[in-house]
Amino acid sequence: MKWALEWHKCIDPYAYLADVLRRLPTHPNRQLDELLPHIWQPPQ
Repeated sequence: MKWALEWHKCIDPYAYLADVLRRLPTHPNRQLDELLPHIWQPPQ
């Protein structure tokens, strides 16, 4: 669970939260794990 303490060092927290909040309303429930910080990929 080291990633849980250090994910903020790898990504911009503002960009992460803004993107996740934008995606949540339409993102399929079965794919919510894609939005976890250690898996999340910024939009291209």
